[in-house]
Amino acid sequence: MNLDAVLQWVAALPFAVFLRDSSIGYLLANAAHIAALGVLIGSIMALDLRLLRARGTLPLSEFGPYLSRMAAIALLVAAVTGLLLFSVKPDEYVRNPAFLAKLAIVGLGIANALWLHAGPGWRRALAGPDIPGSIRVHAALSLLFWLSAIVAGRWIGFL
Repeated sequence: MNLDAVLQWVAALPFAVFLRDSSIGYLLANAAHIAALGVLIGSIMALDLRLLRARGTLPLSEFGPYLSRMAAIALLVAAVTGLLLFSVKPDEYVRNPAFLAKLAIVGLGIANALWLHAGPGWRRALAGPDIPGSIRVHAALSLLFWLSAIVAGRWIGFL
């Protein structure tokens, strides 16, 4: 199977046809995608900004794991709703450089988060009170990746 055949298959899936034919279905999927992105970016920014400030008023151990879980759940919802939106015009999206950039940047953001949570620095940061320098680097990269993903996502409609 070549790429064009796969894209045609995706576009013919029942939910893709429904979203294409239903203005309310697409509207709701798009709204859910935007809401998930809001929770994702809000959770990530709150956590990253706290990590970049060595000392904060709230202990990281109290809200760090919560924000990480919220971001993970929001990422899952954003991915599912993103796939729904992609299915409406897969042949256009797969050829859109902004869409491809967004996918690559999101991949970098996910890899950075996994690397952060897998390392000993995250556990040390949660134990507090000091934030290791490596964690600050991850936080700065995280802000860069996720804000860049938002810009790339907005850019999709302009290409």
